[in-house]
Amino acid sequence: DWSKSQEGAGRFPVSSRRGVRVHAASALLAPALADNTRKLMVLTGAFVRKILLDKQVAQGVQFSADGIVHTARLAPGGEVLLTGGAVHSPHLLMLSGIGPKEELQRHGIDVLHDLPGVGENLQDQPAAVVSFECPKNKRGISVTSKIRIPHTTLPHPGPALEWLLRKTGPLCSTGCDHGGFFRTSAASRDEPCPDLQMRFLAARAVTADGMGSFTKFRDITDHPDGFSFQSVAVRPKSRGRVVLASADPEAKPVIMTNYLTDPQDFATIREGIRLGRRLAEQPAFGEVLGPEVFPGTHVQSDMELDAYISDSMHTANAIVGTCRMGSLDGAESVVDPNMRVIGTMNLRICDASIMPKLPGGQAGACTVMIAERAAEILLQGCK
Repeated sequence: DWSKSQEGAGRFPVSSRRGVRVHAASALLAPALADNTRKLMVLTGAFVRKILLDKQVAQGVQFSADGIVHTARLAPGGEVLLTGGAVHSPHLLMLSGIGPKEELQRHGIDVLHDLPGVGENLQDQPAAVVSFECPKNKRGISVTSKIRIPHTTLPHPGPALEWLLRKTGPLCSTGCDHGGFFRTSAASRDEPCPDLQMRFLAARAVTADGMGSFTKFRDITDHPDGFSFQSVAVRPKSRGRVVLASADPEAKPVIMTNYLTDPQDFATIREGIRLGRRLAEQPAFGEVLGPEVFPGTHVQSDMELDAYISDSMHTANAIVGTCRMGSLDGAESVVDPNMRVIGTMNLRICDASIMPKLPGGQAGACTVMIAERAAEILLQGCK
């Protein structure tokens, strides 16, 4: 029961319905586009270059599509709603002249509004895995074996037919839909909530970097069977930032994650790896437990584990915080409680970048909540 204390183990709620992945576009945007009474246009393949401002009042946006630069101007009473996420929202603000004065001047951008918090406070959840191979007599037990024709990279027709006909089977799984939240000995004394999320995967890692295993899977014909525990520091203490690479809108921003710069994040993942080892030794895993592949039984001390974490750490995909919400006089505040960019008019940010702090889990549901709240605020303003 996820409405009670976060600590515990079980099945994670996932964004799916009747065996099909559900996301914001399928659940919210598609029905709106199908409703002919709504005045809604979606332009794909368009690249927003900057927000158009008259002094500090948003007037519209400049964007390019098919190699042509266009201008979209606001109708009377309209607003620009920035939803670029924790990387592109601060990037676009800075390209438009809103952000830390020194950063804008460094790239020759006219400072329309000095807002020091733009791009600061970046947070993400670092993770590392402990992975085990199954004994040879358990060949075929892992999900990676079940969904492939043996000795090929071709999908197995059995799970494919099961999904097509019944919307059940291994193809319905996100791959890591079971696990738990735990408060380790590394947690802050003033933090009563879990600092560790552990995800169970019914698959053996083929690289120490857990994300690398996903990308390599498509090319592996005989994926070894096994299982893994991914340890995620869900309440990280380290903070990064997003800065400009140049004043060119098409130049990608520089993402300075600063992962593991706070030693507590190391300690949380380290304790997670040790917990994963203890779980693997439980009787329930007895028949399927083979050798430890990553990090390997030779990696035991804090120093050895920290070296493994440094080399194999990967993102758990929860980047937030770079346009944080706060009080009007807050030193790092970018938006007010109504999501309006402080010191501007007709400009709001409605995405994960406004979260002041990671919620201690995945950020997707919280981002949808932010969007729902933004819609409510806008509708109230129209009354």
